Amino acid sequence: MLPHNADVQFVMEGIPVEMEAAVAESLAVEVVTTRVKRRQELQEEIVRKEKEVRSGVEEVRSGVEEVRSGVEEVRSGVEEVRSGVEEVRSGVEEVRSGVEEVRSGVEEVRSGVEEVRSGVEEIRSGVEEDIKAEIEPGNDYYAEPFSHIAMDIVDPLPRSRAGNKYILVHCDYATRYPEAVPLKSIDAESVAEELNLYTSCILYAQARIIPRPMV
Repeated sequence: MLPHNADVQFVMEGIPVEMEAAVAESLAVEVVTTRVKRRQELQEEIVRKEKEVRSGVEEVRSGVEEVRSGVEEVRSGVEEVRSGVEEVRSGVEEVRSGVEEVRSGVEEVRSGVEEVRSGVEEIRSGVEEDIKAEIEPGNDYYAEPFSHIAMDIVDPLPRSRAGNKYILVHCDYATRYPEAVPLKSIDAESVAEELNLYTSCILYAQARIIPRPMV
């Protein structure tokens, strides 16, 4: 089958009739060969484009996976931030609770101090009333220092760091000298031990300050 186009017809002009068939066949083979080559080139181009498209699709998929991974990291970071915020809130609440406890403890200590002061004042007042009621002019029954003392126990109070919860208050009738001693317990042994120590200190002070006459 001869090609029917203008180029072939133009080439065939001036060729002898006996050669027209050979020339036409040669031209047809060349055209077919050209078309085959062009088809192969197109196929190769299509294959190359397909490879590029596939590579692009793989890159897109990889990018999508990276985006997903980034999103997961962001979500994890957000959760960590939320957890941190909750921990901070919890810490703030604990600090507030601690501050309230400290305030309550301070108020209890203040109340205990006021009770101690009130107890000391009551003892002083009681000693003064006893002195006024029992000491008559010229009577030196309570005149000797530390010969007679008044004693009372203030309780209950908040427990201190040292474990003390009571205060033993005693006051001398003659000098009106008061003293307050913290105690962990108010059983007979603890109170007697403190009074014994107090008496020993008084006797030692009297021996050092007031010399006894030589005999």
